[in-house]
Amino acid sequence: MAQSYQHGEIRPRLKDSGLTEADLAWLDSFNWSDAAMPAPENAADVAAYRRREAALNASIANQLLVDRLDSIELKLAAALGAHIANWGEKDEDDEDKPSSL
Repeated sequence: MAQSYQHGEIRPRLKDSGLTEADLAWLDSFNWSDAAMPAPENAADVAAYRRREAALNASIANQLLVDRLDSIELKLAAALGAHIANWGEKDEDDEDKPSSL
């Protein structure tokens, strides 16, 4: 059986939570797969990831815990959060390296 997000059942809720059509198209571009989500390439991407993560979390905030745990929104928000954390670690690694003058 196809997931509900492919049928647009959660799209209105996601838009109400702050995702734009461009955000939904971005999710469509990797088939809503948390494993296929690309890593951010720059600070603007990280800002967009933070905004998307907040909107995804807001979209399920009023659901029962058991429903949230099985939601695509939570999986995607977790993947976004992991990418944000990895970006932060990358920045810290760059600061730890001695500059070559």
